[in-house]
Order: sequence, then C-alpha cells, then structure tokens
Amino acid sequence: MMKETSTVLKAFITLSFIALLAFTCGCTGQGQATDSGTTVVTDMAGREVVVPKNIDSIVTIGSVPVQNSFMFIMGKGDKIANNLPDSFIKQGKWKYQ
Repeated sequence: MMKETSTVLKAFITLSFIALLAFTCGCTGQGQATDSGTTVVTDMAGREVVVPKNIDSIVTIGSVPVQNSFMFIMGKGDKIANNLPDSFIKQGKWKYQ
C-alpha cells in the first residue's frame, strides 16, 4: 500500500512539474522588434503600442509609493520624472512619502 502511494505521488509531482514547465514556456513576451529602434507591444486588450527601445524617463501615475518603490527595485529609480513640487514635499502628509 505504501509503495503504491509513493508511486502515485511521484507521478503526480512529475506531471505537475511538466505542466508548470509547459505553462511557463507559453508565457513569452509578445513584443515585435522593428529595425527603427522601437518595439511594438500588444496589450491585453489587443491594442498595439509602439515603444522606443531606449527609454529616458518614466512617469508613474500619481505619487504612489508602491509604484515608485517598484521602479527603484528594478534599478530604474533615477528615470522617474514625476517628482512632487518642493511646496508639497515640505508640508502636511506629503512630507512622509
């Protein structure tokens, strides 16, 4: 009985690993490189957007610390271009962001 359970468990783990591997292989980027220094990206709604290959600045929507922190983690914090004005930073709750 124990040997049958062990065999079934090994088969389940093996099949799970194969399914996970097949799933991750299908999750590749959908960007299409062009020769002009741009990349065409298709979003989830099916719209095609042309994006330059070299991005000089990034604008996050609002001053949401989570979004800005993500950009810092990705090593692109120096490219964030939407800093708050000094008058906002020095007063009220904005000084804590």
